[in-house]
Amino acid sequence: MTGASEEKAAAECIDCGASDYVLKDRLGPASLCAEAGPRRTPAAGKETARLRTSLLENETHSRELLENSVYGIFRVGFDGTFSSANDTLLRILACSSFSEVRALNLANDVFRYPEAFAKLLADSRERSVVHNAETEWRRRDGGFVSVRLHIRCISGSGAADGIEGIVEDVTEVRALERQLQQAQKFETIGQLAGGIAHDFNNVLGAVLGWAEIGYDQSRDHPQIAEYFAHIRQQTDRAAVLTRGIAHVCPPPASAAAPRCN
Repeated sequence: MTGASEEKAAAECIDCGASDYVLKDRLGPASLCAEAGPRRTPAAGKETARLRTSLLENETHSRELLENSVYGIFRVGFDGTFSSANDTLLRILACSSFSEVRALNLANDVFRYPEAFAKLLADSRERSVVHNAETEWRRRDGGFVSVRLHIRCISGSGAADGIEGIVEDVTEVRALERQLQQAQKFETIGQLAGGIAHDFNNVLGAVLGWAEIGYDQSRDHPQIAEYFAHIRQQTDRAAVLTRGIAHVCPPPASAAAPRCN
Protein backbone atom coordinates (compact mmCIF):
# COMPACT_ATOMS: atom_id res chain seq x y z
CA MET A 1 0.00 0.00 0.00
CA THR A 2 1.45 3.35 -1.03
CA GLY A 3 0.54 7.00 -0.66
CA ALA A 4 2.62 8.05 -3.68
CA SER A 5 0.85 10.52 -5.94
CA GLU A 6 2.50 9.12 -9.06
CA GLU A 7 1.91 5.53 -10.09
CA LYS A 8 5.46 5.51 -11.39
CA ALA A 9 6.65 5.57 -7.77
CA ALA A 10 4.48 2.51 -7.05
CA ALA A 11 6.03 0.77 -10.04
CA GLU A 12 9.44 1.29 -8.46
CA CYS A 13 8.14 -0.45 -5.36
CA ILE A 14 7.22 -3.47 -7.50
CA ASP A 15 10.75 -3.46 -8.92
CA CYS A 16 11.93 -3.86 -5.34
CA GLY A 17 9.98 -7.12 -4.97
CA ALA A 18 6.33 -6.20 -4.26
CA SER A 19 3.87 -8.30 -6.30
CA ASP A 20 1.17 -5.62 -6.39
CA TYR A 21 0.20 -2.29 -4.86
CA VAL A 22 -2.87 -0.38 -3.76
CA LEU A 23 -3.07 3.43 -3.55
CA LYS A 24 -4.19 4.70 -0.13
CA ASP A 25 -6.71 7.09 -1.61
CA ARG A 26 -8.33 4.22 -3.54
CA LEU A 27 -8.92 1.86 -0.62
CA GLY A 28 -12.42 0.43 -0.59
CA PRO A 29 -14.48 -2.72 -1.15
CA ALA A 30 -13.06 -3.21 -4.64
CA SER A 31 -9.49 -3.19 -3.40
CA LEU A 32 -10.37 -5.49 -0.52
CA CYS A 33 -11.94 -7.97 -2.92
CA ALA A 34 -8.82 -7.82 -4.98
CA GLU A 35 -6.85 -8.81 -1.88
CA ALA A 36 -8.98 -11.95 -1.58
CA GLY A 37 -8.47 -12.96 -5.20
CA PRO A 38 -5.57 -14.85 -6.74
CA ARG A 39 -2.22 -13.14 -6.33
CA ARG A 40 -0.34 -12.05 -9.41
CA THR A 41 3.22 -13.04 -10.03
CA PRO A 42 5.95 -10.40 -9.70
CA ALA A 43 6.40 -10.43 -13.49
CA ALA A 44 2.68 -9.83 -14.06
CA GLY A 45 2.69 -7.04 -11.50
CA LYS A 46 5.64 -5.37 -13.20
CA GLU A 47 3.92 -5.55 -16.59
CA THR A 48 0.73 -4.08 -15.13
CA ALA A 49 2.70 -1.25 -13.58
CA ARG A 50 4.55 -0.65 -16.85
CA LEU A 51 1.29 -0.44 -18.76
CA ARG A 52 -0.21 1.90 -16.19
CA THR A 53 2.86 4.13 -16.34
CA SER A 54 2.76 4.16 -20.13
CA LEU A 55 -0.92 5.04 -20.07
CA LEU A 56 -0.28 7.86 -17.61
CA GLU A 57 2.54 9.25 -19.77
CA ASN A 58 0.35 9.10 -22.89
CA GLU A 59 -2.43 10.95 -21.07
CA THR A 60 0.05 13.60 -19.93
CA HIS A 61 1.46 14.04 -23.43
CA SER A 62 -2.01 14.30 -24.93
CA ARG A 63 -3.03 16.87 -22.33
CA GLU A 64 0.12 18.92 -22.99
CA LEU A 65 -0.47 18.75 -26.74
CA LEU A 66 -4.05 19.92 -26.26
CA GLU A 67 -3.19 22.79 -23.92
CA ASN A 68 -0.15 24.02 -25.89
CA SER A 69 -1.76 23.86 -29.32
CA VAL A 70 -1.76 27.06 -31.37
CA TYR A 71 -5.32 26.18 -32.39
CA GLY A 72 -8.42 26.50 -30.27
CA ILE A 73 -9.95 23.10 -29.50
CA PHE A 74 -13.41 22.64 -28.05
CA ARG A 75 -16.38 20.33 -27.70
CA VAL A 76 -19.98 21.51 -27.54
CA GLY A 77 -23.37 19.88 -27.44
CA PHE A 78 -25.81 20.25 -30.32
CA ASP A 79 -27.48 23.00 -28.29
CA GLY A 80 -24.27 25.06 -28.36
CA THR A 81 -23.26 24.45 -24.72
CA PHE A 82 -19.50 24.11 -24.17
CA SER A 83 -18.30 20.96 -22.44
CA SER A 84 -14.54 21.48 -22.93
CA ALA A 85 -12.12 24.07 -24.31
CA ASN A 86 -8.34 24.55 -24.28
CA ASP A 87 -6.43 27.70 -23.32
CA THR A 88 -6.05 28.88 -26.91
CA LEU A 89 -9.82 28.93 -27.36
CA LEU A 90 -10.11 30.97 -24.16
CA ARG A 91 -7.70 33.54 -25.63
CA ILE A 92 -9.60 33.66 -28.93
CA LEU A 93 -12.83 34.37 -27.06
CA ALA A 94 -11.15 36.78 -24.60
CA CYS A 95 -12.10 34.57 -21.64
CA SER A 96 -9.94 34.20 -18.54
CA SER A 97 -11.36 30.87 -17.35
CA PHE A 98 -13.39 27.93 -18.57
CA SER A 99 -16.29 29.00 -16.38
CA GLU A 100 -16.59 32.12 -18.55
CA VAL A 101 -16.64 29.95 -21.66
CA ARG A 102 -19.32 27.68 -20.17
CA ALA A 103 -21.48 30.76 -19.66
CA LEU A 104 -21.43 31.34 -23.43
CA ASN A 105 -23.55 29.58 -26.02
CA LEU A 106 -21.69 28.84 -29.24
CA ALA A 107 -24.73 29.46 -31.43
CA ASN A 108 -26.17 32.58 -29.81
CA ASP A 109 -23.21 34.24 -28.07
CA VAL A 110 -20.16 33.28 -30.12
CA PHE A 111 -21.23 33.08 -33.75
CA ARG A 112 -21.77 36.60 -35.06
CA TYR A 113 -24.46 35.20 -37.34
CA PRO A 114 -26.40 32.36 -35.62
CA GLU A 115 -27.61 31.06 -38.99
CA ALA A 116 -23.98 30.27 -39.82
CA PHE A 117 -23.85 27.92 -36.82
CA ALA A 118 -27.09 26.24 -37.92
CA LYS A 119 -25.66 25.64 -41.40
CA LEU A 120 -22.37 24.36 -40.01
CA LEU A 121 -24.20 22.00 -37.66
CA ALA A 122 -26.35 20.66 -40.50
CA ASP A 123 -23.28 20.14 -42.72
CA SER A 124 -21.42 18.32 -39.95
CA ARG A 125 -24.36 16.00 -39.35
CA GLU A 126 -24.63 15.28 -43.05
CA ARG A 127 -20.93 14.83 -43.82
CA SER A 128 -19.57 14.00 -40.33
CA VAL A 129 -16.55 16.26 -40.95
CA VAL A 130 -16.39 19.86 -42.21
CA HIS A 131 -13.07 21.50 -43.06
CA ASN A 132 -12.04 25.13 -43.70
CA ALA A 133 -15.36 26.74 -42.82
CA GLU A 134 -14.75 30.47 -42.29
CA THR A 135 -16.98 32.68 -40.23
CA GLU A 136 -16.87 35.49 -37.66
CA TRP A 137 -16.99 35.01 -33.92
CA ARG A 138 -17.95 37.51 -31.23
CA ARG A 139 -15.47 37.79 -28.39
CA ARG A 140 -16.52 38.17 -24.78
CA ASP A 141 -15.16 41.74 -24.79
CA GLY A 142 -17.45 42.65 -27.71
CA GLY A 143 -14.83 42.47 -30.46
CA PHE A 144 -14.98 40.23 -33.51
CA VAL A 145 -12.51 37.71 -34.91
CA SER A 146 -12.36 35.88 -38.21
CA VAL A 147 -11.92 32.14 -37.70
CA ARG A 148 -11.39 29.04 -39.81
CA LEU A 149 -13.16 25.97 -38.42
CA HIS A 150 -12.65 22.24 -38.73
CA ILE A 151 -15.66 20.43 -37.27
CA ARG A 152 -16.34 16.77 -36.51
CA CYS A 153 -19.78 15.52 -35.55
CA ILE A 154 -19.88 13.06 -32.63
CA SER A 155 -23.21 11.29 -32.25
CA GLY A 156 -24.59 8.00 -31.06
CA SER A 157 -22.71 8.17 -27.76
CA GLY A 158 -25.44 9.42 -25.48
CA ALA A 159 -24.44 12.37 -23.31
CA ALA A 160 -21.35 13.01 -25.45
CA ASP A 161 -23.37 13.87 -28.56
CA GLY A 162 -22.30 17.13 -30.14
CA ILE A 163 -19.45 18.48 -32.22
CA GLU A 164 -15.70 18.75 -31.75
CA GLY A 165 -13.95 21.69 -33.32
CA ILE A 166 -10.49 23.02 -34.13
CA VAL A 167 -10.35 26.80 -34.54
CA GLU A 168 -7.72 28.93 -36.27
CA ASP A 169 -7.74 32.68 -35.70
CA VAL A 170 -7.24 34.23 -39.16
CA THR A 171 -8.14 37.80 -38.23
CA GLU A 172 -4.67 39.22 -38.94
CA VAL A 173 -4.36 37.23 -42.17
CA ARG A 174 -7.66 38.58 -43.48
CA ALA A 175 -6.71 42.14 -42.41
CA LEU A 176 -3.44 41.87 -44.32
CA GLU A 177 -5.28 40.53 -47.35
CA ARG A 178 -7.65 43.51 -47.27
CA GLN A 179 -4.71 45.89 -46.99
CA LEU A 180 -3.03 44.19 -49.95
CA GLN A 181 -6.21 44.48 -52.01
CA GLN A 182 -6.47 48.17 -51.15
CA ALA A 183 -2.82 48.69 -52.07
CA GLN A 184 -3.36 46.90 -55.39
CA LYS A 185 -6.39 49.11 -56.12
CA PHE A 186 -4.39 52.26 -55.39
CA GLU A 187 -1.53 50.95 -57.51
CA THR A 188 -3.90 50.37 -60.42
CA ILE A 189 -5.43 53.83 -60.02
CA GLY A 190 -1.95 55.34 -59.82
CA GLN A 191 -0.84 53.58 -63.00
CA LEU A 192 -3.97 54.81 -64.76
CA ALA A 193 -3.43 58.38 -63.56
CA GLY A 194 0.24 58.21 -64.53
CA GLY A 195 -0.63 56.98 -68.01
CA ILE A 196 -3.21 59.72 -68.49
CA ALA A 197 -0.77 62.37 -67.24
CA HIS A 198 1.91 61.03 -69.59
CA ASP A 199 -0.38 61.22 -72.63
CA PHE A 200 -1.81 64.60 -71.65
CA ASN A 201 1.70 65.97 -71.21
CA ASN A 202 2.43 64.99 -74.81
CA VAL A 203 -0.72 66.81 -75.95
CA LEU A 204 0.33 69.90 -74.00
CA GLY A 205 3.72 69.72 -75.65
CA ALA A 206 2.09 69.93 -79.04
CA VAL A 207 -0.12 72.85 -77.92
CA LEU A 208 2.92 74.64 -76.50
CA GLY A 209 4.82 74.11 -79.73
CA TRP A 210 2.04 75.58 -81.85
CA ALA A 211 1.70 78.50 -79.40
CA GLU A 212 5.41 79.27 -79.79
CA ILE A 213 5.11 79.22 -83.57
CA GLY A 214 1.99 81.43 -83.48
CA TYR A 215 3.68 83.88 -81.13
CA ASP A 216 6.78 84.17 -83.33
CA GLN A 217 4.73 84.65 -86.51
CA SER A 218 2.43 87.29 -85.00
CA ARG A 219 5.04 89.71 -83.64
CA ASP A 220 3.78 92.34 -86.08
CA HIS A 221 0.31 91.97 -84.54
CA PRO A 222 0.73 92.59 -80.79
CA GLN A 223 -2.86 91.77 -79.86
CA ILE A 224 -2.70 88.36 -81.57
CA ALA A 225 0.76 87.73 -80.14
CA GLU A 226 -0.63 88.43 -76.68
CA TYR A 227 -3.22 85.67 -77.18
CA PHE A 228 -0.50 83.19 -78.06
CA ALA A 229 1.50 84.35 -75.04
CA HIS A 230 -1.45 83.57 -72.76
CA ILE A 231 -1.84 80.12 -74.37
CA ARG A 232 1.86 79.46 -73.82
CA GLN A 233 1.64 80.61 -70.19
CA GLN A 234 -1.37 78.37 -69.34
CA THR A 235 0.17 75.44 -71.19
CA ASP A 236 3.32 75.78 -69.11
CA ARG A 237 1.24 75.71 -65.92
CA ALA A 238 -0.67 72.61 -67.04
CA ALA A 239 2.60 70.90 -68.01
CA VAL A 240 3.98 71.49 -64.52
CA LEU A 241 0.89 69.86 -62.97
CA THR A 242 0.95 66.82 -65.25
CA ARG A 243 4.69 66.33 -64.70
CA GLY A 244 4.03 66.29 -60.95
CA ILE A 245 1.30 63.66 -61.34
CA ALA A 246 3.48 61.59 -63.65
CA HIS A 247 6.31 61.76 -61.12
CA VAL A 248 4.12 60.52 -58.25
CA CYS A 249 2.22 57.99 -60.41
CA PRO A 250 4.61 56.79 -63.13
CA PRO A 251 2.91 55.35 -66.22
CA PRO A 252 2.91 51.60 -66.97
CA ALA A 253 6.12 50.22 -68.44
CA SER A 254 4.33 49.68 -71.75
CA ALA A 255 3.96 53.45 -72.25
CA ALA A 256 6.86 54.09 -74.64
CA ALA A 257 5.88 57.53 -75.94
CA PRO A 258 8.43 60.25 -75.03
CA ARG A 259 7.42 62.65 -72.29
CA CYS A 260 7.33 66.34 -73.11
CA ASN A 261 9.67 68.58 -71.09
